[in-house]
Amino acid sequence: MHTTNANIHSDRLVGPPRRLCPAEATLLSLPNEVLESILVACAEEGHPETIAAVAGVCNHLFNLVYRTSDQHLWRSLFLTTFDEPRVHRFPLFEGIDWQQAFEDRIWTRHFTSKRAQPLVLIEKRKLRSGPLAVSTSFLPSSSDDAVARAKALQTLCSVILSAAPRPPDRLATEPRVFSSNRRSSLDHLVELSPRVALFPPDSSSVPPSSNIAWLRETLANGLPPALTIKISPSSKTSTNPKWHESAEGLMMGKFICHIGFTPIPTQISTDAEAHALPRSNAPGASHDVSQAVNIDMSESAQRTRALWYARKRVFNMRYLSHRRHWGPYLPVHPNDSAASARRSTNDDDEDGGDDDSDDDDDPDWVPTGHRDASRTVYARSAEQLIPDWSWLAAARVVLECTLRKHQSVENVQRLEAWDNLREGTWLRPEKAVSSEDDAEGGGQFDDGKKYERDWAGVEGVWRRFVCWLGYDTLIFHNLHGGFNAPNLNEVWIIVPVTLRVTGYSPSPIPKYADRPTIHFEGEMGGADWQGDVELPENEDVRKAYGTVSMLADGNVRWCLTSMGDDNEDVEWASEAIQLGGIGSAMGHIGMWTGANHEEDDPVGVFWQWRVG
Repeated sequence: MHTTNANIHSDRLVGPPRRLCPAEATLLSLPNEVLESILVACAEEGHPETIAAVAGVCNHLFNLVYRTSDQHLWRSLFLTTFDEPRVHRFPLFEGIDWQQAFEDRIWTRHFTSKRAQPLVLIEKRKLRSGPLAVSTSFLPSSSDDAVARAKALQTLCSVILSAAPRPPDRLATEPRVFSSNRRSSLDHLVELSPRVALFPPDSSSVPPSSNIAWLRETLANGLPPALTIKISPSSKTSTNPKWHESAEGLMMGKFICHIGFTPIPTQISTDAEAHALPRSNAPGASHDVSQAVNIDMSESAQRTRALWYARKRVFNMRYLSHRRHWGPYLPVHPNDSAASARRSTNDDDEDGGDDDSDDDDDPDWVPTGHRDASRTVYARSAEQLIPDWSWLAAARVVLECTLRKHQSVENVQRLEAWDNLREGTWLRPEKAVSSEDDAEGGGQFDDGKKYERDWAGVEGVWRRFVCWLGYDTLIFHNLHGGFNAPNLNEVWIIVPVTLRVTGYSPSPIPKYADRPTIHFEGEMGGADWQGDVELPENEDVRKAYGTVSMLADGNVRWCLTSMGDDNEDVEWASEAIQLGGIGSAMGHIGMWTGANHEEDDPVGVFWQWRVG
């Protein structure tokens, strides 16, 4: 029986296939289904670059890979390495270009791992003491492409946010602990506090996520030093003061806010060994190993510099502005749209110093005693608010550095575990609305009532970690600069919080009509909280209320207002952004300040996570 070459190369063979002699058996003689299975197996074994190599052999293989009528091959390739992104309760993507998504992630891994190499620290034997120096051959230059770095960071954030959901924690499905309590809600908080955990549930036993595993491998050596140095600068390195407003700076902020500060890994060598080291192949690296700059690159030194740099942003009282809605948002000018609110400059000029002067021209800020009470203040809508990820990243650095000083390594790791970023830990199973329920509702479900449920995992018991500087210290450093005094330490406290849902209102963003604004009330420990069960009447317990709502860019906004110690007048207001997926164990991070937004109001940071 004769079979043409066209039939051999087609998806279906005409008639029974003939046996091919070894000399005739080639890759092109295999059916397309087998070829695709081979490509999928290559990706599964960790060799995705093979796909492009195979496609470059001939037109037939190129068409098989890149000119298919659908994306079933690319979907199969994607799922060999990453989680299925469509199983989320709140999907991150409306439509998925499987090929583009896979190629972007493989490119990001190559880009990041090639540049993220350990720095070589040269130990000066002639010095009795002093910092270890980093060889200039491993110091990054500014020649790398800021647009490419921003793309890599954006892809890393996409991998974080699309990680497979976690199963709901056991405590998320149990009856609320405060539902049948006879005591006042204020006394109940004191009684409840010692019975709940201080940190989120252990994540070590949750089903694994392919996304998280990929992140661990890709970031084994951290980020490219060119990025890390920008948020942990020394006096011998320069950072453009406007960098944090650029696309790269904002994406770096979003990444750090979720993952935390990752120091540049190092390896130690002596002066003599340094001359025998191979030259760095990292893009943008110098090759003069005869010189070394005296910069301490130990992990503790990198964290200290990152803390100093973060304090300058977090505790800058000039940051507070109604243009930022008194929260960690990008400034909005009158008549601005959400699109124009983001400053997307890619300027990467290295000539500027590292002074944080982005608000020097802020018309909302005036010196003490010159605030014009008659000035018109325009309310900012949810459509205009965009998270200021650079500020939020600085808040994360301050919070995690303070935690590391005062909490055990185990507790810090329990909170910062990357699996805590996955959606769903505190989401209760949803009950679908049947057609009978819709009919009984008299059409009310069509107006959005069918969406009224605790979609954000609000109701429960929380812990709130609050950091601030003493008021005199805050004023001093705002007037005289610095925030780098050796003895400067944040004041901190971890207090319990209980929240109850009280109602719902339509989402301010029509696109997210299925996520109505959640209104809540509750109680929280104040600044003088002691947790004294024996004398609950002496405890500092504050009433609180607030909302959880959607922003136009898909982020979740948490607003909370708390009362003064007499529980008569409002005192503090908080604005925060959800970390990771909705209902994640990581909670949310944000800013607190005076509720009445008076001049010289203090500003601080907080991290709130649910525990029951």
